Amino acid sequence: MKKIYTIPFIALFLISCSLKVRYLGAKDIPVQKVDVYVDVASIPREYIIMGKGYPNRHFSIRGMINNEKLQKKAMLKGKSIGADAILFREVYINPQGIHINSISQSDSIAKTVIASTSSTINQMNGYLQNEILFLKYK
Repeated sequence: MKKIYTIPFIALFLISCSLKVRYLGAKDIPVQKVDVYVDVASIPREYIIMGKGYPNRHFSIRGMINNEKLQKKAMLKGKSIGADAILFREVYINPQGIHINSISQSDSIAKTVIASTSSTINQMNGYLQNEILFLKYK
């Protein structure tokens, strides 16, 4: 009886860990070929951005993006929405501000109150974010 429940659970787990590219933007007639770029300066023609792609965050057991799979999935998505090209970029997100953590404690010993407080101030760290832009040539 346990095997009956185990097999669908494993299948559901593997499907949920697969890489997906969510898309937000305009759609056009599907195309057969999509150009791929990683630098804006290398795009030879004028273009408009027709939409953005977002890789899901539940893509790998190890938690790392497989760039080859991401490119293949984005190309399939680009063909289906009618994009002429895809631009992959890594954008550094630099959050503004600091993180403050304060800890306070009080204790009473023989009718005397003892209080102590400690605070730590940390600069917030930035991070790299993948950006997928779907382009349409003018």
